[in-house]
Amino acid sequence: MDARPPWGGRRLKLVAGCLLGAVAAVLLASGCVRARVAVAVTPDDLVTGEVVVATVVGSDQEPGSVLTPPPAVASKVRAEPYRQDGYAGTRLLFTELTFDEFSVLLQSVTDAPDGLRLELRRAGALVLFNGRVDLTGMPNPERSDVQVRISFPGTVTGTNGEQQERTVSWIVQPGKVTELTATARYAEPGSRSWGQWALLVGLMALLVVLIITLLAYLSHRQFADQPGRIR
Repeated sequence: MDARPPWGGRRLKLVAGCLLGAVAAVLLASGCVRARVAVAVTPDDLVTGEVVVATVVGSDQEPGSVLTPPPAVASKVRAEPYRQDGYAGTRLLFTELTFDEFSVLLQSVTDAPDGLRLELRRAGALVLFNGRVDLTGMPNPERSDVQVRISFPGTVTGTNGEQQERTVSWIVQPGKVTELTATARYAEPGSRSWGQWALLVGLMALLVVLIITLLAYLSHRQFADQPGRIR
C-alpha cells in the first residue's frame, strides 16, 4: 500500500465527515494541532487515503495523538507513528474501504462535534460534497495546520475550494467558520455496468448484421457463377 496517497449502492453519506470526525476532538481541544485528510474516491465507490492527526510535543518521547484502527477494518488499515516539524501523532493509511467501513473506522475513534458537519452524497450521476467547520473557539491558532483534500474519479463541476483538475483542497482557517462545497460528475457503478452491457449488445447486433450481409453476398456470387446462368 502506498504510504503517500495523492493529496489528492449506497448513498455516500458522512465519508469526509467520518474522516474528520477522527481528528475533531483534538482539533477543538488544542490549537497546536496538525490535521490532514487525503481521500481518493474510485469509480467503484471505494476510498483510499490517509488521515494524519498530530499535536505539538515538547520532546521526542511524547507520542502525541495516538489512534488505533478498530478490529472490523484492521486488515485494510495501517497505523504508523507520525513525527514532523515538532508535531507527533498517528498516520492512518487505508485502501479500498467501503463507505460503511469508513464509518466503522472513524466513528470508533470519536464522534464528530457540533462544530464539524460534512456530508458526501450521490444524486444520480453527481456526487455532492458539503461541509461546515467551525473553529471559532480554537486556542493557539498560530500553531494550527488543518487541511482537507478530496480526489474524485470524475469531472469537478463546481467548488469553493482550490481545484486542480479532479482534486479539491481546503486549508481550514482557525478562528472562523469555513464552508466546504464541491460537486463532481461520474456515473454510478450500476449504471456503468448497464451502459457496458448495452454497448456489448449493440456490437453483437452489428456483428450479426455484418455476418448476414456477407453470407448473402457470397450466396449471390455462388448463384451468379453457376454454369449456364445468364448474366
